[in-house]
Amino acid sequence: MAVGGDDVSRPLPILRWRLFMKGRKMSAVNLIGERFGRLLVVDVTEKSHPKKGHIWLCHCDCGNDIEVPTSRLTHKITTSCGCLRKELARKKMTVHGYEGTRLYKCWDAMKRRCNDKTGKWSKTYKNIIICDEWLDPKVFIDWALANGYNNNLTLDRIDNTKGYYPENCRWATPKEQARNRANNKYITYNDKRRLFIEVLEEHGIMPGTKEYQRAYYRVYKLHWSMERALSA
Repeated sequence: MAVGGDDVSRPLPILRWRLFMKGRKMSAVNLIGERFGRLLVVDVTEKSHPKKGHIWLCHCDCGNDIEVPTSRLTHKITTSCGCLRKELARKKMTVHGYEGTRLYKCWDAMKRRCNDKTGKWSKTYKNIIICDEWLDPKVFIDWALANGYNNNLTLDRIDNTKGYYPENCRWATPKEQARNRANNKYITYNDKRRLFIEVLEEHGIMPGTKEYQRAYYRVYKLHWSMERALSA
């Protein structure tokens, strides 16, 4: 009987084993009926691996079938169809009770950005690393809760040329984070380096208005000083 129902065209497992071994060295072990973790060996296939031995058809407790070579079974390398590894990974993520929370998603997003080698973040985060201690989500979350985190704030690097570590990170409002981008425009105003947008807002000039566009044109196209652009 094959897994999933009868198949009269296919010999029973023990008979298949005998047919399979005909003309082969009889030192090979018959694993049919043996259990390895969640896997029950139900049949032998006609396949083999030059180093890992015969390939066996195994039925997993979760209901899936998988083909596994002898050595991976006898050395207990493969003990499930893959479901056990997934369960252990999920258990590892939930062990601290934070999976699914906004903080955990924040940690996961930070990690994905820094590990992105070919996607949209690959250039921006090419040389940005996460400190070793923050690779553990619990350590990161403990730091966050002790350093001003709330649901209205986002994780912000103080110096955008440096990585994610406690001394270079803070919890900031979306507005604060927007003002801390690497592509923000700075000007010199009253002998101080200031954000262009902040100086205009202090003078009641909001982004998107004609006054804002006029000031931008004067400073960045005509190369006026900020003081002249505001007084003209």
